[in-house]
Amino acid sequence: VDKPSQPLTGIDVTRTLTGGTQAQGRLRVTIQNNREHDIELLYLETMPWLVTFYLHTLALTVDGVRRGKHAFSQVQAEQS
Repeated sequence: VDKPSQPLTGIDVTRTLTGGTQAQGRLRVTIQNNREHDIELLYLETMPWLVTFYLHTLALTVDGVRRGKHAFSQVQAEQS
């Protein structure tokens, strides 16, 4: 299938849940801004009760750069 020359929407969001156990499971979310300007975005994830998130293992990558332990506060400070 040929991809259109221009994106069909302003943003693309892909979500993948992998792994067969709580210890090995991973949630990967990719958000891509297809617009020519910055946008403010709120992402809310709803998971079934049987999936437990461990935020101490959270990793954030922005523009190909992996962010550290305090990634969210770093991104917020950079935008100010």
